[in-house]
Amino acid sequence: MKKALLIVCIACLLLINVAGCQKSAQKPMENQPQAQPNSDLQDNAPERRIIANRISKSAEGVAGVEKASVVVYEMDITSENAAQGQNEVKGMNVIVGITLDMNQSQDKKAKEVEQKVAEKIKQSETGISSIMVTTDPEIIKQINRIATGIIDGNPIKNYQQEIDSITQQLKSMM
Repeated sequence: MKKALLIVCIACLLLINVAGCQKSAQKPMENQPQAQPNSDLQDNAPERRIIANRISKSAEGVAGVEKASVVVYEMDITSENAAQGQNEVKGMNVIVGITLDMNQSQDKKAKEVEQKVAEKIKQSETGISSIMVTTDPEIIKQINRIATGIIDGNPIKNYQQEIDSITQQLKSMM
């Protein structure tokens, strides 16, 4: 009887040991989304805000500019520069609305200031595909609304139609 009990105990221990050592069933890994080379910078909104802030400060550094509002869209981040801890940005499109000092309101002066702002931004920021600068108060209101929405965390794709409309208006003014 003792032998039979010993054999049953050993058999139970072996069964427990074998069952306990098996790997638990794992779910197959889901496909991880791959970074797309032409992806809009929606996933990296903080980077977009940092760049927009830099561009705004650059524009405000031009003589005659009181305030600048910026929307950065269709940005592609291609790689991270490990040495500097920054992403390399290519394909960046920028819309800048500038409010001029009171003594800069003449049309000819406004166009000159717009050109100076565009030149300064192109020199200070790499990877800009297009830059559009305007002093039109109605368009500046739209730019401010879009920029505020993005800062509040709304996806830029929510504003894509309005951005397209602004770019069409600005292209027709050129």
